Amino acid sequence: MARQLEFLARVAQSGPQTEVVWNMDEVRRVLDQIGSSRIPARSALLVQKILNETSDEETRALCQRALLSLDAGGAQ
Repeated sequence: MARQLEFLARVAQSGPQTEVVWNMDEVRRVLDQIGSSRIPARSALLVQKILNETSDEETRALCQRALLSLDAGGAQ
C-alpha cells in the first residue's frame, strides 16, 4: 500500500492534466487497488487532487470509488 500511495503522491504533484503526464492504465490500476481496500485518511487528499486534475472518466470513477471506500471505513 505504501508504494501505491507514494506513486499517487507523485501523480498528484505533477500538476493539471494528469492523463498527459502519466500512463493512465497504471494510475487506474493503483486507484483500483486502493479502492478495493480502505485507504488511509491522509491519502484522501491525493486521490481528491487526482480527481480534480483529470478529465478521464474511468480514472474519475476510480477516484470516487476510492474516496467512498474511505467514507465507508470511517463509518465503521
